Amino acid sequence: MPANWAVDQLMTPLGVMPSTRVTDATPVLSTDFLVSDYDPGSRFLLVLSAYETSAANTGGDWTVTESATDGGSYTTATTHGTLASTPAASGNSVQYVSVYPNVSKPYVLVTFTGADADTEVDISAMLLVIPRAI
Repeated sequence: MPANWAVDQLMTPLGVMPSTRVTDATPVLSTDFLVSDYDPGSRFLLVLSAYETSAANTGGDWTVTESATDGGSYTTATTHGTLASTPAASGNSVQYVSVYPNVSKPYVLVTFTGADADTEVDISAMLLVIPRAI
């Protein structure tokens, strides 16, 4: 079977959380996405980026949750990869997290919550939908 080098044309990128500056502990929510909108066997990879401008900043936490309905009651989603806290240090922290689709809870939501009032982090989240064929 020949290799398909044009994988960028096969994957679907979704910006689920545009670049946002977080300055306190107020949670920032992504646009929720419906995993059942994609072909069976599709895989979902979140690329979570947090850039801190100063070592004095306190960082924050990413969470990935799922729900049976849009805007419903969200619970922790099954993921693979570390949802580590963004460190209290200057620089960019990028995390790659796979999301396992749950047929009974197809709505997925990404949230970033700053640690406290000393948080100053520029964040963004992108979802890559990878079809089963790749």
